[in-house]
Amino acid sequence: IEEGYLTKIPSWEKFYQEWSKVRVDSLERFIIQLRTKITNQANTDKFDVAVDSTGFGVFGGSIWRFLKWSKSRVKKTSKLFRKIHIAISLPSRSIISIARSKSIDHDSVIFSKLWKNIPKRLISRIRRMYLDAAYWDEKIIGLLVQEEITPVIPPKSNSIDHGTSSHQDLIVRAIKNYPGLYKYNVKSEWRASVEHVFGLVKLKPLRITERKESSRAKALLLPFLCYNFVLYLQAMNIQNIN
Repeated sequence: IEEGYLTKIPSWEKFYQEWSKVRVDSLERFIIQLRTKITNQANTDKFDVAVDSTGFGVFGGSIWRFLKWSKSRVKKTSKLFRKIHIAISLPSRSIISIARSKSIDHDSVIFSKLWKNIPKRLISRIRRMYLDAAYWDEKIIGLLVQEEITPVIPPKSNSIDHGTSSHQDLIVRAIKNYPGLYKYNVKSEWRASVEHVFGLVKLKPLRITERKESSRAKALLLPFLCYNFVLYLQAMNIQNIN
């Protein structure tokens, strides 16, 4: 559309034919390109980041399998669910990184995929990163501190201060000595920004009925692509007005 190649609304057959040719990694790269353009429009050199994940139901497969899972009470850890992990910039709420995983994969494990999708030029501009207790991991905290990023993350309930100078022990010690410290630093409205993005994406229930795994992945990524594209158009309009 931007380059002028699309001059009329294509037929459904033509649209589906072109959509089937699109690769999953191409959609991920497009989201990355949009987030870079949106972030570059901001005048601030530093920004914060919030990370979280959400699940989507997958309704593909045979009726027998669906009934089997229904009788055994479908759980979010079953094969009928997929997870999308995102990292958004604050306060713009644009998606700066996205990753897919199975429902049984832990959030802390997929964090490495999110991190690899963030360009180094953006990493140097991140000031703080907001995460929940699912990302309480020594490697994640050490990585953020190494990049001079302040990790704002609550310790797990069973976390123990071993009296060492490790980053995890320092955080546990600070929260223990100053109970209101995390609540003061977390900025709940910014931490909830990820849930706001998920809420916008899920305004219309997404029914994924594709049988192929690649088609399911594209169906999962599409609403997030549209979300970033809307932010991109808004940023371009503001730039033209100024």
